[in-house]
Amino acid sequence: MRSDDNTFYREDDHSLVKRYEKMRREKTRSFFDVHEFENIIDYYLEMNKLVKASIAVKCGLTQHPGSVGIQIRKANLLIDKGKYQQALSLLSRFSLIEPSNYEVFISIGTVLNLLGKTSKAIWNFDHALSLDPDDKDEVANLIGFSLQDEGRFDEALRYFKMAYELNPSRKSYLYEMAFCYDQLGKIERAILSYEEFLNHKPFNELGWYNLGVAYSRAENLENALDAFDYAIALNESNSSAIFNKANILVSLKKYELAIDVFKEFLHLENDDLKGLLYLAECYENIGDEQMALRYYSKAKKIDPESPELLFGMGMLELKKENLNDSRKYFRKALTFDNENPDFWYALAKTYELQDSKLNAIEAVLKAIHFDSYEKNYWLYAARLYSETGAINESVKALKRSLTYLPDDSNIHYQLAIYYFLSNKSGNAYIYLEKGLIKNYDLYKKAFKGNEWVLSLKKVEGMINKFKNMDGDL
Repeated sequence: MRSDDNTFYREDDHSLVKRYEKMRREKTRSFFDVHEFENIIDYYLEMNKLVKASIAVKCGLTQHPGSVGIQIRKANLLIDKGKYQQALSLLSRFSLIEPSNYEVFISIGTVLNLLGKTSKAIWNFDHALSLDPDDKDEVANLIGFSLQDEGRFDEALRYFKMAYELNPSRKSYLYEMAFCYDQLGKIERAILSYEEFLNHKPFNELGWYNLGVAYSRAENLENALDAFDYAIALNESNSSAIFNKANILVSLKKYELAIDVFKEFLHLENDDLKGLLYLAECYENIGDEQMALRYYSKAKKIDPESPELLFGMGMLELKKENLNDSRKYFRKALTFDNENPDFWYALAKTYELQDSKLNAIEAVLKAIHFDSYEKNYWLYAARLYSETGAINESVKALKRSLTYLPDDSNIHYQLAIYYFLSNKSGNAYIYLEKGLIKNYDLYKKAFKGNEWVLSLKKVEGMINKFKNMDGDL
């Protein structure tokens, strides 16, 4: 992800290119030295003007047939055209002719990286750097981009760090480091790097936007809001920042504010399906069913078969307890997206409300199949089993859930309850203790509706024991 501060050609290359294009246009003969042709070709390659780059290579080789620099750019053009083996063959020959030319090894590394031969690519990249090129930091930066473009963020990070160590005045390297940290899931490091970058480049819109995304991932929603606000202040048409800001307001349950921001977004992207659907959901959340229906209807004109639209309409009917209608919408949504756990879970709710618990169990098990890490699905299935008298199945379900959620205290407490209900107090005490260890403060909420368990003498003793331990801490 290039920051706005990264440029790969000098501003005076524009005048050079204009002079070259004037020669081509007027069909005159003008002399350009090797370095000028290299800069012209690099300019076209960077601008992805491959036809013009190809013509410039031919012109350059006409004037300088022995130039290895232009030949390297010919190889780079072959790389951009996807002709990797041809490029590699050409570059391998030049590596023997000019073994001290770092550009040859950069290009070889680039080809090998594109071919998925990362370790060999890195050897060539490191060898290129060992030849001590001019502007070594820029070379390391370019290597980082090559690896980043192929999703090799861990390796790319090493070169961006190297670039920054070589030239700490280039703050764009910090931005690229932050982006790699973000992609590697190292969110706190990403945030620190983005913040340091923005301390020096406070008017970088993309930096603020990505910082907002990183804060969102870290669930630091208030700071995320601030970051998106800065991005929007720098560019009022930044629809991505506006959309993300609206979503955070929804997460904070500030639905009225979210409505205003979604409307801002839709002013810029008036036919965006997600924007319409999310706006409808906001109205639904504040109880304005008429406005929710209005925006669902607008979304329907864009994509009447959108599973998210059908789901939203189903939820609207479910809230009105029109169970048959809501079920029709959920089932139709599932015909387009059969693997969405939310759809199966909602379908289960419609069956439960019509006292068809076996059908509800079947639906929620589908939800679990597609998302085994959502604890609410497991707890719901366990409750449904218990309500049909199959408490042993409740126990089995929650024990299976611990494969995916081993540290969830609520599941341990619920297992204790079901074991007590099954008259298996030995197992019940084991899971009660695990629940108390993991989250002592949750026990009262967990046993709501089953307070009789808390009056058991041994249970009282265990709770007091952990209360005292908690106090000691």
